[in-house]
Amino acid sequence: MLPIQNSEEPDISYTAIELVKERLAKLGVLKIKEEGMPTTVADALRLKPFDFQSWLLRRLHAYASPKKRSDVVIDGFTYFKHRPIQIKKSEHVGRNVVDNFYAALKRQDKSKGYIIGVSFTRGAVAEVSRLKTEESIEIVLVTLEEIMSGYRMEE
Repeated sequence: MLPIQNSEEPDISYTAIELVKERLAKLGVLKIKEEGMPTTVADALRLKPFDFQSWLLRRLHAYASPKKRSDVVIDGFTYFKHRPIQIKKSEHVGRNVVDNFYAALKRQDKSKGYIIGVSFTRGAVAEVSRLKTEESIEIVLVTLEEIMSGYRMEE
């Protein structure tokens, strides 16, 4: 018998909930009442790091990188073109993150990728612009607010 957990935080797998929703939709069940899933930026930021990452990747219809360590530069990939994705659960994501992601794109021989964060510094935005102009590397900066509003990655 498993002990009952006395915790204010529910034990919920957001990835499992999304999977069940997809399967029910395929069966024609369209109206599902769900509770506890993030509906705001604040809700999403309360998720544990790996839950946050898994939830975001499922929401973006992407898949996780096979390497499951915290702060790996590439956290996932888009399904069709396998474009790298990095997820930062922080505000003011800076140029150093862009520089590291650029190096990872080069190692993977990719010309486009996505960095997701709560917000980005001017330095990050400027470096992304420079890389697109001078290096023909497109790094798309996507805020958590944009994702909560229905952002879809271009394939």
